[in-house]
Amino acid sequence: MPDILVLDTETTGLGDDAEIIEIGIINGSGETVMNTLVKPTITIPSDATAIHGITDDDLLNAPDFSEISDELEGLIQSKILLIYNADYDLRLLRQSARKSKVRIKLEPASVRCIMLEYAEYFGEWNKKHQS
Repeated sequence: MPDILVLDTETTGLGDDAEIIEIGIINGSGETVMNTLVKPTITIPSDATAIHGITDDDLLNAPDFSEISDELEGLIQSKILLIYNADYDLRLLRQSARKSKVRIKLEPASVRCIMLEYAEYFGEWNKKHQS
């Protein structure tokens, strides 16, 4: 499955000021193609650290988003991206780029939200989204 990538992130939070602090991508063979911490422009709130365990000290020597954006962009172009909660991770990729003052082209061949696909398979109804 050479055209498939699975992407996951950890972030500083959920809101409009949140940023990516870790990004991992594996290919369709299960090989890691990107696995990096990312230094945000803001501090990590303690409630976020309680979830993922990443602290500001862990990111002292990490690249900032602008330093990884070209590699990330090159990896995902024309690929099929599988993401759990795709809308959220794609929003955070764009937010992180904007806050780091870089432009990033997010042009995968397609994006599949594994969270929604699993919910459909499992038969779980979401009242809020009516789906």
